[in-house]
Amino acid sequence: TLYGKSLYEDTKVIKVILARAENKMKELCLGSRGQITIGAGTIPGEYLLPSVLAEFLSGHPNVTISLISADSQSVFRLWQEGKIPVCVIGFLPQGVEDIHKIWSDEIIPVASPHVNFLLKLNSPLELCRYPLVFRHDGSASMAAVWQALKTAGVDVDECQVALKVTGNEALKNAVKAGTGIGFVSRRAVEKELSEGTLVHVPIEGLCIKRNFYALFNKKLEMPATAALKEHLLSQAQKSDRAVL
Repeated sequence: TLYGKSLYEDTKVIKVILARAENKMKELCLGSRGQITIGAGTIPGEYLLPSVLAEFLSGHPNVTISLISADSQSVFRLWQEGKIPVCVIGFLPQGVEDIHKIWSDEIIPVASPHVNFLLKLNSPLELCRYPLVFRHDGSASMAAVWQALKTAGVDVDECQVALKVTGNEALKNAVKAGTGIGFVSRRAVEKELSEGTLVHVPIEGLCIKRNFYALFNKKLEMPATAALKEHLLSQAQKSDRAVL
């Protein structure tokens, strides 16, 4: 009958829907499907994570990742509030259980090749003779610079801070324009250094190193997040060994 045929067709549709749902559930359990939000400081978010995430997604085509890039302090607050399950930041917070060092970094002073700066400063104290370009206060890289300068005996309040900016690209562009000496991750200026649009200004007695850390919220962990964690830790360590 017409009714029986309709019922048969409806049953076939339901079976297809149930099969699809079952497959999706299996994929979720295996970590091959899902949506992940990851927060990152500007250096890892702009220069390190994109290639690592692209490789992960090539093996997990049904996973969607939302990458939020901001200063490390803001990203860490989002992670603390339970709004994101994973974050990568440029400082070591206290009291965090699931935390892993994944990259090392060097922050270097750079200048425009068209500005008449010395090729090398004999002391960090000589920085006070030149205009400087700094990142804003929430930047983990800027915190590392301040700490290094303080350790070297430099009073930042006595320096000529000509400009403060909110991002690495703004800092690089300001330095290229001749505003002053800027401090930025070597990873962020590899292209500019090779092209000669920026030059490294070595400072005797000043070496600024820091690490990037990945934090995971176990309460928000899903199979896809666990798969990303495994990939991130393994690939990041390989990348770190290749760069350094």
